[in-house]
Amino acid sequence: MLDELKQECIERMKILKLDEHIIEKFIKENTIYLSDIGGELEKVNTNELKYIKQYENSKNVKIYHVIKQKTESKDISIFLYVNSNSKNWENEKRDIKLGYDCAIVYTKEEQIREIGIVNKKGKIARIVI
Repeated sequence: MLDELKQECIERMKILKLDEHIIEKFIKENTIYLSDIGGELEKVNTNELKYIKQYENSKNVKIYHVIKQKTESKDISIFLYVNSNSKNWENEKRDIKLGYDCAIVYTKEEQIREIGIVNKKGKIARIVI
C-alpha cells in the first residue's frame, strides 16, 4: 500500500505543478519540501519530519508537501497528504484541479490539528472531521 500512496502523492504533486526538482527528490529520496506563503522553499527540518512520520504511521497517510503560513499570532503548518482510502482518490484529484487539496492543519502554539480542505491560497475552505 505504501507504494500506491507514494504514487498517488506523485500524481498530486504533478497536478499541483510543483517544481520537478521537488518531485524528483520525493521519488528518489522521499524528501518532503516545505514552502511558505512568501515563496521560500526548503526541506522539512528534523522536528517537522519527526511529526510527519508519527502522523503518517498513526493515521496510515502519506504526506507529500508542507506549506507554512505565519500570522501575527501563530505559525500554521499545512500538510498536504494522501489517505489510504483509494476509493476517494479520483474525486480528491478532481478537487485539486479545482483548487482544493486535503490537508492536516497544525498550529504549534495551540497544539491544534484539524483535517480539512485548503484552497490554493493556503486558507482552510472547510473542516472535515
